[in-house]
Amino acid sequence: MMRIIYTIPLLVCCFSISFGQSVNETTESRLSNLMTQFVEAALKSDTSVAEKIYAQDMILTSQSGKVYLKKDALLDLKNPFEKYENSELRFIHLSQKVVVVNYLNTRQRKTLEEAKYRVTAVWKKNKTGWQIVSLQSTKILTQGM
Repeated sequence: MMRIIYTIPLLVCCFSISFGQSVNETTESRLSNLMTQFVEAALKSDTSVAEKIYAQDMILTSQSGKVYLKKDALLDLKNPFEKYENSELRFIHLSQKVVVVNYLNTRQRKTLEEAKYRVTAVWKKNKTGWQIVSLQSTKILTQGM
């Protein structure tokens, strides 16, 4: 009888941990896929993916510190990119419905030099799926330090 009393809480704990990990891995996979779709669309100056994943009340803070709303962020995507890549993705799960993603973004517009940015995006899950509610980028300087 004592063995059952000790075994049941242990099983519940193990199940909770493994369930949480698979939920996190599934969420990370889903967000990674959405980010890949976004990259592919950005290279084509296609705003349809961003239209879906940018929340209506999204706030985008650029590397200059200027704040943009969704409509402004969508306009910026219409400027063609020659290169747009994301790497070094790091996920912080604040809850099952809020995830912070930090990553390295390398991009180049047709008339400018390649630049690298450290980006932090706050994703929130709602009825329609995952959306970005806040996005902030900081340009990585290659000289100095």
